[in-house]
Amino acid sequence: MKKRKNMLILGVCCLPMLTMAACSSSGTEAREVESAYSAEGSAECHVKTDTYETTYTVLVKVGTDASGNIVYVVDNGTNSDPDSKGKYKKATKIFENLIGANSDTLSETDVISGATVSAEAILEAVGNALEVIDGERSVG
Repeated sequence: MKKRKNMLILGVCCLPMLTMAACSSSGTEAREVESAYSAEGSAECHVKTDTYETTYTVLVKVGTDASGNIVYVVDNGTNSDPDSKGKYKKATKIFENLIGANSDTLSETDVISGATVSAEAILEAVGNALEVIDGERSVG
């Protein structure tokens, strides 16, 4: 009986810590969660400044609930040019702003200051994925 009591106490004491570990993230780290629909989207990003010019393809994966509201956006292998000076990485902060958005409200999302062109390309890629999802939703 004593062994069971200790296990129960251990379970009750550790449960909050396990919950915190499962819920914690590094802030900008995005991950896929359960979704009713998912699709991949892409868009070309062309960055030109006085000091450099580069083009790369933004690749994202988007998941939505049954109503078409975004539940996650994750990078899906974008290989941004090192010359983009980290603009793409900075722009991925927009992912968290997209949670809850849908095809009708996507254009209302504010872009990330200092990475506007990359953030706009992310929005275009997400919009392309949402078109696929909306098509699946209308058929299903």
